[in-house]
Amino acid sequence: MKTRRKMTVLSGVMFAVAMMLSSCSKEDATLQTEFLVASETEPKTAKEPDFQLALGSESQVTSQAGSQSSQNSESQTTSDSESEGGSESESQVSSDSASSSPSDQQSADDECNETLADQLETVRKLAIPFHSFKQAEKVGYADPSPFNPSPYVPHMGFHYTNGSLLDGTFELDKPEILLYVPNEQGKLKLVGVEYAVPGPPDSTPPEGFVGNEDHWHYNPNVAGGAWTLHVWVVLENPNGIFAELNPNVPAENSAEDCELP
Repeated sequence: MKTRRKMTVLSGVMFAVAMMLSSCSKEDATLQTEFLVASETEPKTAKEPDFQLALGSESQVTSQAGSQSSQNSESQTTSDSESEGGSESESQVSSDSASSSPSDQQSADDECNETLADQLETVRKLAIPFHSFKQAEKVGYADPSPFNPSPYVPHMGFHYTNGSLLDGTFELDKPEILLYVPNEQGKLKLVGVEYAVPGPPDSTPPEGFVGNEDHWHYNPNVAGGAWTLHVWVVLENPNGIFAELNPNVPAENSAEDCELP
């Protein structure tokens, strides 16, 4: 009886031990399984990207792109400026070329050739009123003076001087002297004009008319000494419009008995 009781107790102990061992194995297995499951389900920790490096690289790329864009813009601006400057230069060259074309040059030459004729025409027109000696008197050509009028000069006539115009300058529309010759009736007839610019004999002659056809002569008897130039715009002179003597003017006064103003 005691032996059976012992056997029963022993069996119970062994069963308890087996149960304990079984329980421990299950817990270990459970822990192992949970560990494995946790290992598989837990997200792997990837290496964090180096955001600072990435930002630096991105900034570098942006900077390079901006620099390249700026260079392209500057290059484009420079190109546009050069293109515009080139266009302006070409336009200026074209304008200059057009302004200096042969036809324009010919026109300029013609204008220079016509200038003397225009000046002489101006003198002819301003002399028209003085065909009337009374008009000459009104503006001062007959004012009393030691040399007004001059004696009759062969192939020139009488010289009537406007003293207010003897100012030492050449003015196309203000001839200082008018040349008159008496006609058969004893009336004074205008034959030409004369310019007189007072100055020392070693002074430079006035520029006078355009070109080199007007040859000035120094006359010490006019206004105490002056450069003089005859212009035969009324009575034609076969020797030239600026010649000093005019053979068409009588060598002698044909109306010596006429009373001069």
